[in-house]
Amino acid sequence: MPKLMVGGQAVIEGVMMRGPGYTATAVRDPDGVIQVEKKPVHSISDRFPILKKPMLRGTVSLIESLVIGIRSLSYSAKMAGEEDEQLSLRSCSRVCCLLPFRRAQRSSSILSRRIRSF
Repeated sequence: MPKLMVGGQAVIEGVMMRGPGYTATAVRDPDGVIQVEKKPVHSISDRFPILKKPMLRGTVSLIESLVIGIRSLSYSAKMAGEEDEQLSLRSCSRVCCLLPFRRAQRSSSILSRRIRSF
């Protein structure tokens, strides 16, 4: 049986795995469900055989890996970002409720400083 070359990296709330023909990113969404995105991999060196030469092959492979990794990371950040948006709406409602109280505190502290200066 031939060896299967598979690699991967950690992403936000998940993992990205890359095989010879596909990449798959599995991410846990805010509801706890695991979302999987599967994409085929097409190397630019398949279209341009000159890029398979020893010095160019490593550079092309590095750039392709960086691009695939950044895409997977942005996908996982988007999935985790939905949770952040929900949290920010909750925290915003708390801040809006406390805003008049904080304004009152601020104005009373400014007033007390002015009284002390006389």
